[in-house]
Amino acid sequence: MRKLFGDFAKPNASPWNDDQTITAEIFGVERSKQHARSLAMSQVVSETPQSIYSIIDRLDDNAQALLEAYGQICSAVAGGKAVTPAAEWLIDNYHLVEEHIRQTRADLPQGFYRQLPKLAEGPLAGHPRIFGLVWAYVAHND
Repeated sequence: MRKLFGDFAKPNASPWNDDQTITAEIFGVERSKQHARSLAMSQVVSETPQSIYSIIDRLDDNAQALLEAYGQICSAVAGGKAVTPAAEWLIDNYHLVEEHIRQTRADLPQGFYRQLPKLAEGPLAGHPRIFGLVWAYVAHND
C-alpha cells in the first residue's frame, strides 16, 4: 500500500502531477471518525498561503480538455469511425458534465475560494484545508 499522498513528498511536488490513484487503507466508520479528528487537530492553516495552481484553475483546464475530447469524438462518429464505450458515454452525457462544471463554478466562485483556510505545510500546502480532508476521505473509502 502506498502513502496517502503518493510519491510527491519532495519540495514543490504536487498532487496534480501524481498519476497514481488516491488509495490507502480502507477505514470503517469509527476509524474514519478518528482520522477526521486527527486531521482536524494536526492540519496547520496558513495566514499567508503560498501561491499554488488552484483547484479552480484545474477545473478550467479539465473543462477545456473535456470539451476538446467531446468535439473530437463527435467528429470521429460523424466520420463513421468506431469509438470506445467510454467515448460513447461522453457523447451521451456531455450535457451532464457541462452542468456539473457550471454548478461547481457557481458554488465555488473565486471570492469564496480565496476565503477558505489554506494548508500551511505538506503536499497540499496552499490548497484549502477541506481539500486535504476530502483527499483523505477518498483515499480511505471504497
